[in-house]
Amino acid sequence: MNSRLYLTVAALSLTIGLVGCKAGDKKTETPGMTNAAPTTTTSGLTPAAVDWEDAAAVAAESADFLQSSTQLVQDQMNAVCGKLRKKGRVFAMGSAPVAGKADQSDWIEARNIAFQRALVDAQIKTIQAFSNEITTSIAAEMFMPDKAPEAGTSSEAGIRAAAMTPDAVDPQKLSAMGIDPNGFTAAAPAARQTMLTNSIRLTATSRAVGSLVGLSVLHSFEGSDGKGGFAIGVCTVTSQKLKDFASMILAAKGNVPPQKDRAMDLNKLIITKAATEEGKKQFANQFGVLRMFDEDGSPALVSFYQAGLQGKSAAVQSQMAEVAKRQATGFADAAIATFLAGSATFDSQQGVSEMVQTMVSDTDESQKIDRAISIQQKFAAQANVRLTGITDLAQWVGKHPLTGKDIVGVVRIWSANQEFTLRGLKDNAVGAGGVNGSATGLLPNATKPTVTKSKTTMDSQDF
Repeated sequence: MNSRLYLTVAALSLTIGLVGCKAGDKKTETPGMTNAAPTTTTSGLTPAAVDWEDAAAVAAESADFLQSSTQLVQDQMNAVCGKLRKKGRVFAMGSAPVAGKADQSDWIEARNIAFQRALVDAQIKTIQAFSNEITTSIAAEMFMPDKAPEAGTSSEAGIRAAAMTPDAVDPQKLSAMGIDPNGFTAAAPAARQTMLTNSIRLTATSRAVGSLVGLSVLHSFEGSDGKGGFAIGVCTVTSQKLKDFASMILAAKGNVPPQKDRAMDLNKLIITKAATEEGKKQFANQFGVLRMFDEDGSPALVSFYQAGLQGKSAAVQSQMAEVAKRQATGFADAAIATFLAGSATFDSQQGVSEMVQTMVSDTDESQKIDRAISIQQKFAAQANVRLTGITDLAQWVGKHPLTGKDIVGVVRIWSANQEFTLRGLKDNAVGAGGVNGSATGLLPNATKPTVTKSKTTMDSQDF
């Protein structure tokens, strides 16, 4: 029973311009939220080998500041992930705001997209760390002619002498001298006698191509500003050990010796938790792939993903729940494929420029300033892998702990034991066996804004 997984992350492009804006003073209420102090929460399954920063303590320290949810997430990531930097491991952090407010009907989808944007941010930083081709250029020009000389002394002097009859001047020659033809024509004759153009432009381009094999989401974070604004952050890790682990999964075909000392009770850690309110509260902030071990110590990959539950009536929700589950399952499987065989490219071009034009006469002086910032970035990732042994570990239905939005979650697992069993069944060699589970339930609404951090069962020796 082979299944073919294929993942493509569409190219992202972004253009930024200088735009002035002013925040309004009107305060709005968001269901499930209050004007409480900003906080952060962390999700997941905590490893015993690392003394993690307490999320509540960090949030309390930030409560006196009017910080955005993105800044809260970044502060929390710095506090937690900064402790992990050790030789032989590559860590990266990424963050993204959730578009819109939490009272929007499709907010869970916006939240999922924010996770993908945060993950892409971390993936870009990872491949850039391995190989990044960078090109920069700076162009600066200044032009300041003298007062108009006698006509005919030179071509440029002739242009200046023609100031009194600007319509007769070739606009291309003016442009070549750094003079705006429109401004030259519109200016008063006296003002055209002396013009200064001073411009500078900085351009930076970069290109990175790299592997995403073995890249794991060690922690995910969710931040709230207490007023309906949210942000998602991720801390990723990769190492040669994780890359070797991914290669072993594809090559060994499930024939992997167990590590009895690493055995985990997945029923207690995940399946049973998925049926409890506290467990669902943790899983609501859990994204990505973790390296784990099953009850026999057999290596496993566990992938967490979520989707929003649309509809108001019970009849519609029951139908949409299946759609949401299939959507979450597809993305969870794609995350496993990326861990095993992902590759990515990133192209970036950005520039900043300023042009100052000054027009002076005996009685008047005017200045025109143009500034611009431009960014164009494209990221593409893909994975193509044949893999046997991906099954459901748990399913759950609950509510986001702060906003009360309905969530459908899935936990998918690949394990060496499961692959070995399924390959044996295909060859009529061994009996059936597998891991499966499901649960439903609801979460009570929480009104205090928070940032949650995912926990992880990955021990430091795993990466």
